[in-house]
Amino acid sequence: MTIKELLTTCGYVAGDNVNEGKLETELAKMFDSGDTIPKSRFQEVLTQRNEATAKVVELETEKTANDTKLAEATTKLEASKNLQTELDTFKTAETSKLKAEHESKIAELFTLKEDDKRFEKFAKVKGDFIFNAEGNYSTEELKSNLKTFGFLEKTGYLTAKIDPTPNLTPAGGKVPINADTYDPFNLDKK
Repeated sequence: MTIKELLTTCGYVAGDNVNEGKLETELAKMFDSGDTIPKSRFQEVLTQRNEATAKVVELETEKTANDTKLAEATTKLEASKNLQTELDTFKTAETSKLKAEHESKIAELFTLKEDDKRFEKFAKVKGDFIFNAEGNYSTEELKSNLKTFGFLEKTGYLTAKIDPTPNLTPAGGKVPINADTYDPFNLDKK
């Protein structure tokens, strides 16, 4: 039944007032009759609609929360990219500094000539250094070489003068006796 038919059945004529009691009665008949949706089905559909509306609200709330988390994650990702760039810049600067220090302190040791006084000493400890013919050292190799050089530098190993004749004069200033020329019976000789 359409709304127009319902109103006509209730005695409605344009401009007149509707008889509310008759309208309620007709509506009740219409809902109880087989012409309309059964009341139980209507309640079931209404419940499903309410559940769907509640689910939509819940999903919208979750979406808002997820959008907030996404924005935070994006911000952290950008900050992380900036930190990575700063870290790479720092590592490059550190490697450049280490290379310059390596060049100034150690590189000449690898090219020492045999007539250099330090050649013999460096030849003994050369195995403790990492040598790269192309000069492409990693940061770890540079640090290792500088640490080894620092130790040798602190001990004075490479800078000490090499004197082939040791000083055999005792602390008291007396000249030691030469066993080859010593004559215990000749008291005039010292």
